[in-house]
Amino acid sequence: MKVKAFSRRLWKDQRGAALIVTLMAMVLMFSIIVEFSYSTRVDISMISNYRNAQQARYYSEVGVDAARILLLSDLERDTMAGRNIDFYAYDTPPGEEQQQGADSGMGGMGGFGDMMGGLPANLGEDGLQEIWSLMRPEMPAIPLGETGAMVKLNIRDEAGKVNLNMLDIPRGLESTNLLYLRFVNFFLACGLTEEEARQIIPRLLDWIDEDDQLTNGGAESQYYQQLNPGYMTRNRPLMSVEELRMVEGITPEIWAKISPYVTVYPRDKAGLAKINVNTAPAPVLQFLDPDMDETAAQAIIEERTVQPFRTMSEVQQVLSAYSAGDLFNRVLGSIDIKSDVFSVQSTAIVNGLEYPVYAVLQRNRIKKEMETLYWRSE
Repeated sequence: MKVKAFSRRLWKDQRGAALIVTLMAMVLMFSIIVEFSYSTRVDISMISNYRNAQQARYYSEVGVDAARILLLSDLERDTMAGRNIDFYAYDTPPGEEQQQGADSGMGGMGGFGDMMGGLPANLGEDGLQEIWSLMRPEMPAIPLGETGAMVKLNIRDEAGKVNLNMLDIPRGLESTNLLYLRFVNFFLACGLTEEEARQIIPRLLDWIDEDDQLTNGGAESQYYQQLNPGYMTRNRPLMSVEELRMVEGITPEIWAKISPYVTVYPRDKAGLAKINVNTAPAPVLQFLDPDMDETAAQAIIEERTVQPFRTMSEVQQVLSAYSAGDLFNRVLGSIDIKSDVFSVQSTAIVNGLEYPVYAVLQRNRIKKEMETLYWRSE
């Protein structure tokens, strides 16, 4: 009897153990299935995101190509019309949204005009069309056919900014130096205090000059190497505006005030870089001369809003009316009414994913070609 009882108890224990093993196996299999299902969904999502990213990158590059076409077609129209001017169809300060109305179409753009709101009335009167300048962040995105993708373009004139590489002047910077005073005037117009302006200038000079000799009030490699992490000064022309953030004294607040108005192009022959009075905002115009005050700068802006400058004599007439002395002759060698270097931001939007590409393009008026000076994608 004891043997039979033991056998029955053993049999029951074995069945209980088998049940537990079976349940554990089922749980394990369920976990594997769930994990496999999750991994599959993740893989599909990753593949989908990768595909969207690749498509967005391609469409962003298409946007830059479209900017090339707009800039070259503008050059072609100017050549045919016998004029060489570049201006903003909508003349507003950097960062401000355009509120001005428009009531004329953008002829020759295959329906682009209706979508983008047309040209301002003053452009429709004489047929001037700077279509590239209408490509701004506040404009609606451009649908790319039936792809479902869209592209936003922002084309800006680099000749309407102050080239910081012009500060690479001979050793012995003095507070009476004309270029020094022009930079002080410019920084003040950007909203900096006089103390901030005079502190920044020697530090910028030490960053871009070709040696490690310390300028009074400046900062050279010996200072930057003590930072964590440490680094060397460029001792060459600035490669990008973003590089400014590495210069001692350029705080986020100062960066926000000056970055919309500065450029590093062209890097070659920077001392000969000219400012386009048809596109430069007031702070940039005030850089031209210590005597170029806000009143004279605003007079230029108001005049070009009615009609862009076509000749230097038109600029002379405005300056003669709003400034004393020989201001026009002093700034004549530093100004122009046309441009050849443009920055482009092309942002493609694919299934909610945004992919920006940044480029700086230089227009060759003789060869009628566009050269890429800078390219960055994310």
